[in-house]
Parts: sequence; structure tokens; C-alpha cells
Amino acid sequence: MKSTLTLLLFLSLCASVIKAQTPSKVETGKATYYGKKFNNRKTASGTIYKRDIFVCAHRTYPFGTKLLIKNLKNDKEVVVEVIDRGPFKKGRVVDISYIAAKELDMIHHGVTTVEVSEYIVPDTLGLLEASIQLKTDTIVEPLAN
Repeated sequence: MKSTLTLLLFLSLCASVIKAQTPSKVETGKATYYGKKFNNRKTASGTIYKRDIFVCAHRTYPFGTKLLIKNLKNDKEVVVEVIDRGPFKKGRVVDISYIAAKELDMIHHGVTTVEVSEYIVPDTLGLLEASIQLKTDTIVEPLAN
């Protein structure tokens, strides 16, 4: 009985952690990638853009925010960090680095349709701590004869 209760409590905890990680806002639009001429240039955040680092430009997300970018043509995904502002062309939602564009398999197209959402790092440490706590709370002492 206690093990069933422990399992239900653990599953409930897992569900609440997963629910807390669900992105609240998803944008759909066009993505482009930085051209070669932008390599080694300073961005709006002051960071130097490097084409082999997973970064992006977004109009509203704060610098340092991790975004999940999903190519809707092939379902490939990458996580990038916001270091710049833009794009400023209508219909475009994000400019991504060359390496991110390569991972999304969009180099030959130049522009592709994507979904953009905030990437929330899973709280695996908190989940592990909760699991350990549940296990120690449910240890049953053997009955004395």
C-alpha cells in the first residue's frame, strides 16, 4: 500500500515538473541565418557573433534567454541563446547562427518556417532530490517480534 502511494506521489511530482516546463508562448514564422559578413562582429548585447556557436537574434526575448527553434519542414530542433536584436523584416521571427541553420538543415533554402519557444532547462536535480526524499520518507522499519 505504501509503495503504491509513493509511486502515485512520485508520478504526480513528475507531472507537475513537466507541466511547469511547458512553454507558454510559441511563435511561428520565418527564420533566416546570419551571413558570413557578420562573423566576428559585435551584437546588440555586446557579444561577438561567431558563426559556429548556437546563438540568435530575437526582437523581444531578453539577452541570454535560451530558445528552442523547430524547423517545421523536417521537425529538426536546436537550442540557441539570444545575443542580438532582429530580424526587422516583416514575417521573420528569428535570425540564427550558421551552425544552428546547418543543424536545422536550412542552409540551401536560406529561409524556412519555424516554431520558436522559450527553452526551459529540465529541473532534473529537483526531481532527483524529491525522489530521494520520497524513498527516505517511506522506509518501513521491520516489526519487532
